[in-house]
Amino acid sequence: SFYLVTSNYHMDRALLEFRRLATPDMQILPYPIAPDGLVMADWWRHPAYRTVIPREYSKYVAARILRSIPGIR
Repeated sequence: SFYLVTSNYHMDRALLEFRRLATPDMQILPYPIAPDGLVMADWWRHPAYRTVIPREYSKYVAARILRSIPGIR
């Protein structure tokens, strides 16, 4: 088992990617970290996150689509 430490807005995609590559006996323990000053309830109010959050969501959706295609690892 291992801890996966990354920002809270990146955790869903990171888990998806690590689970895709992990062996069945691996246990992934998520440990999300909230960046200083970021409140997910109003991320759009922070200029630094107005592009980061939508971009991260787009990457998550792409990762989900790729994961659903047979033969892609």
